[in-house]
Amino acid sequence: MREKAMEYYRQGYGCSRSVLMAFEQAYPRAVAQQVYRACAGLDTGLGVGCLCGALIAGVMIFGILFDTGAAKRLRMSLFDQMAERGLGLYCARLREKAGEAGCAELVGEIASVIDKIIREELSSFNQSLQSAPSGL
Repeated sequence: MREKAMEYYRQGYGCSRSVLMAFEQAYPRAVAQQVYRACAGLDTGLGVGCLCGALIAGVMIFGILFDTGAAKRLRMSLFDQMAERGLGLYCARLREKAGEAGCAELVGEIASVIDKIIREELSSFNQSLQSAPSGL
């Protein structure tokens, strides 16, 4: 997802839409056009440097793939992993650290973290299915 998200961002799609487009290519889930249109108001931290739009897209993706409980848990994992990388959650601070040219790298990094979380969750789910008792 990392490279595709960076590519879309560099093409001018914005951070949230770039992450969603990369997700749609990496996983067999269609994202409705209304969701893409909703991204128009998310970029540049909701237009005022608040929560990063790429992170918001990640939370949306978790909601598309998983139930509410898992989506909430995974959102916290995303935020924790951002902190572990020395990155914050706020667009203005992220942009300040990276500079304008670095936003593509940040979008790629966030997409990579989202992808890792999804893969771990799916792997965990598949392992629990395999270890479940079968038959009656």
